[in-house]
Amino acid sequence: MGIVPEERAEVGARWTSSSAARHYASARWRSPGKEDRDPRTIGALLQRHGHAGGPVLDVPCGTGRLKNALEAVGHAHVGVDVSRSMLLAGPPGDRIQASVFQLPFAADSFPAVVACRLLHHLRDPAQLRSAVRELVRVSSGLVVVTFWDSRTLPGWHRRLRPKPGRGRCEHSRALLRSAFEQAGAQPLEFRATFPWLSRQTYAVARTS
Repeated sequence: MGIVPEERAEVGARWTSSSAARHYASARWRSPGKEDRDPRTIGALLQRHGHAGGPVLDVPCGTGRLKNALEAVGHAHVGVDVSRSMLLAGPPGDRIQASVFQLPFAADSFPAVVACRLLHHLRDPAQLRSAVRELVRVSSGLVVVTFWDSRTLPGWHRRLRPKPGRGRCEHSRALLRSAFEQAGAQPLEFRATFPWLSRQTYAVARTS
């Protein structure tokens, strides 16, 4: 499946090219802190909120950075990414090329769904809500996402001194909470990497 119209505006060659895939498979996460932080935190959040087992849908999975960490604690990993280059650069496993806006799964297909480092690429709140709605649709249990929190020091600085053309963007916790609730999920927790200092924030919700 190719890039659907909603995603075409947000995902360009920078994220879908073979050079981007090589970068993400090697140098992008070379630092141990960068490499381990998301997998460790997501695994802890899944455990904290009662995900005892069963497959985890990882979308977009990129080159499979979360795969080993999830499998190490007993979760089967199913990866989805819109970029064929990213999928080919990743480790062997269950991987499907598809868009987060049109996931090729029935409702309630996975007990847990993860979307790591996606939502800060969606500038339009309507697109964010659309992506969250699709993640919630295919989950029968937990949904874990990351986003850039607007109520942090870097977020305030960017609003005071905006840089036109920058693709990544911050969103408010209120928007994430509303997106989950409109999609039929109950927000459970927000967890910041470094409160007030780091924009990277994790949000957890449970489908109803």
